[in-house]
Amino acid sequence: MSVAELIYDWNKVNPTLNKPDRHIGFDDETLPDGLQSPSVCEPPVEKKIELLHLMNALGIDTADIGLPGAGGHACRRCRADGARNRKPEN
Repeated sequence: MSVAELIYDWNKVNPTLNKPDRHIGFDDETLPDGLQSPSVCEPPVEKKIELLHLMNALGIDTADIGLPGAGGHACRRCRADGARNRKPEN
C-alpha cells in the first residue's frame, strides 16, 4: 500500500458550505467558566456588563452569567448582573 493510500489529504478537499435553513443559536459561557481558575480574580460588574454588550454586538443569543447554586455571593452577583442587563419587554 502506498503512502497516498494511507494518508487522506484534507487540503485537497473542496468543501461546499451551505447556509443552514434554520437559526443556529450561540450561548456564551465565558463569565462563569472563565472564573473557575484559582489564579483569576472576578471582574467588576461594569466589566461584565461591557462583555455582555460586546457579546450582543457579535450576535451571541444568550450568555450564562453565573452559577447561583455556587453560594450566596454568586447568587447575589447573578441577580445583580441579570437585572442590569435584562432586555425590556415588548
